Amino acid sequence: MLNKRIQLAIAVLALVFAAAGEELLPPCLGVGFPLLLAAAVAMARRRPAVTAVFFAVAAGAFEDALSSLPPLTSVGFFLFAAIAARSSLTPAPALFAAYPLYQLWLTVWIAESGGGVFWRTLAALPVGAAALVAVAALLFWVDGKAGVNERG
Repeated sequence: MLNKRIQLAIAVLALVFAAAGEELLPPCLGVGFPLLLAAAVAMARRRPAVTAVFFAVAAGAFEDALSSLPPLTSVGFFLFAAIAARSSLTPAPALFAAYPLYQLWLTVWIAESGGGVFWRTLAALPVGAAALVAVAALLFWVDGKAGVNERG
């Protein structure tokens, strides 16, 4: 029971810090850092399926609220990314394409005023990969320090 409380605390802190980081970090190459998406993908690979789904929905709702997107715009994609991350058929390097695909997802659902879809999608690959590596490493470190999944 204590392990589940620790996992819940880590999930809540990950959501809050990822949302704050997305708001406070300046854009890189014209796109923001996808910390919430990276946290959803990283949590999906390390947590049970039900936890991964709830975290992806919460992270998508945070993203919608922060970006002033219509409700459930990001939730659907974050849920898809979490399911893909949990799938044994999806290799880990393929997850680096999550942020460019998310940029394309947004252009399908949101009427854009200024163009630049190709540049944003191209720039999203290195930015999304860097965010995913950094967030996954940080969550792995926090899990280790908190003693998640240790037998006691």
